[in-house]
Amino acid sequence: MFPIDEEFITLYIAYIILCVGLIIGLIKLKDKKEIIFHSVIYLLYLSYMIYYFSDSDNFGGGAGLVVLGLGGLFLIIHLGIFIVYKIFKFLNNRI
Repeated sequence: MFPIDEEFITLYIAYIILCVGLIIGLIKLKDKKEIIFHSVIYLLYLSYMIYYFSDSDNFGGGAGLVVLGLGGLFLIIHLGIFIVYKIFKFLNNRI
């Protein structure tokens, strides 16, 4: 069961944009270790979210908002870790 409310469509678009960005990174970048790491992490939480979405009981009784929040939380945490890593890498190269 994949809900098609506006909020969930926004979540799906965010997952698709991240997937396209990772694919472009795998094709264009020379140093593929970092992109492969992010791709593996992305595939792990994507597969967990697909499993979570497949059970319709997870949406009963108003729990759809929790599912939406969990899906968005994975993306925000992944983006936050990526940004912090890039900042430390940039600062380390300047010193």
